[in-house]
Amino acid sequence: KMENSFIQLNDLPDEILLTILKKLPNTDVLYSLIGVNKRLDTIVKDSIFTRYLTLMTPCNGLSRITEPILNRFCVEIFI
Repeated sequence: KMENSFIQLNDLPDEILLTILKKLPNTDVLYSLIGVNKRLDTIVKDSIFTRYLTLMTPCNGLSRITEPILNRFCVEIFI
């Protein structure tokens, strides 16, 4: 019966999960999924998502990435 079944993100095979995540901005993928569980940590810390990151500093009050997010990236990815 389909009405009682649902699939969670973690139920998807790695290949399908990667296909979905590649369509999202890398910073969103990293910020949203780092620390959720070991499997997602391994996937999102892959160079596919960490090779090219657009990290902008505040300019005229505009910022693409906030300081808490930048700090989290530094702790989780670069160290």
